Amino acid sequence: MTIAVGFAEPYNTSVPEDMDAVERSVTFAFGWFADPQMFGDYPQEMKDNIDGGRLPEFTEDEKEMLKGSCDFLGVNYYTSKYVRNVDTNGTDWGSDQRAPASAKNASGHLIGPQAGSTWLNVYPYGLYQLLNWISKRYANPPMYIFENGVSCPNESQIPVDQALRDTFRVTYITEHVASMVAAYL
Repeated sequence: MTIAVGFAEPYNTSVPEDMDAVERSVTFAFGWFADPQMFGDYPQEMKDNIDGGRLPEFTEDEKEMLKGSCDFLGVNYYTSKYVRNVDTNGTDWGSDQRAPASAKNASGHLIGPQAGSTWLNVYPYGLYQLLNWISKRYANPPMYIFENGVSCPNESQIPVDQALRDTFRVTYITEHVASMVAAYL
């Protein structure tokens, strides 16, 4: 199974609830798919935060069938965001997390350089954190990175000879590979 996911950083590091929002955000994004296959059920954080019967329940037979049913965990990683805690109950998957995301933190710091796509900021440390989070939560399962890449700012508007040098993309890939190696070691 391959899961497209980013990591999160706390919107405000002096707010303990924002630290909780980081864990909740990643658990909702990755655990929603991986926990049933690894543990046989949805993450407790999801069961605690999704009300109104919107999260299906597995039967005991389904839980047993699902538990340990994947051979590896695949990751598609591009970026990370800052998240902050909110105490209001959600009404859909995005708000159930109670952790709205932003490219900027409480002091206005951008999480990483802006790529060519508005949703994408370069943040290789997020890949390192994500791989460690997966290793810890799922007892170091076999993992594969299936997608990782970046769109370059203004790529279609720069001269061809400059575009061919592609230092933005080369730096992105180099830093992300280094983060994977650091997480592995």
